[in-house]
Amino acid sequence: MRNIYSMIVILLLLVSCNNSNNTKEIYKDHIGDTSFNSKLDALSFKFCDSTNILHSRSKIHYNGGTIKFEDDLLEQYILQPEFENFNGFFFIRFAVNCNDEIGRIRWDVLDSNFQATNCPLSLERNLISIVKKLNNWSHPVSNNKDYDGYSFLIIKIENGEIIKS
Repeated sequence: MRNIYSMIVILLLLVSCNNSNNTKEIYKDHIGDTSFNSKLDALSFKFCDSTNILHSRSKIHYNGGTIKFEDDLLEQYILQPEFENFNGFFFIRFAVNCNDEIGRIRWDVLDSNFQATNCPLSLERNLISIVKKLNNWSHPVSNNKDYDGYSFLIIKIENGEIIKS
């Protein structure tokens, strides 16, 4: 009986050791796929190779960097009185194809406590239309090979005004 107990303990130890080696690491910078939605997406946006899309936002760049992106965004943003009561964030997810075109844009609106919320519809439409127009994106390149990829933006708004990072 003692041998059976010892064997069970050994088997349990082996199984637990084996399981701990198989844990999958989760990469927080991987974004995932966005399915085509005819109500949101332009038919003209196409991936160059939909079977090989990078999911690492660090590979996509805005020409001129964050400062240029913020300047371009603010240049087109017009504060309206109905925006002034909104404080929160826009989390905007998008794809850039190998032709540096932006598409598959999705967004979430969060309050200052990072809870899902609503904002004035005109603010949402204004901000998303500006992001759609910005065309200084550079697609991902890795090992001298061009790729399509996903990225995201976080835009902070206080009292209706965009706050630079």
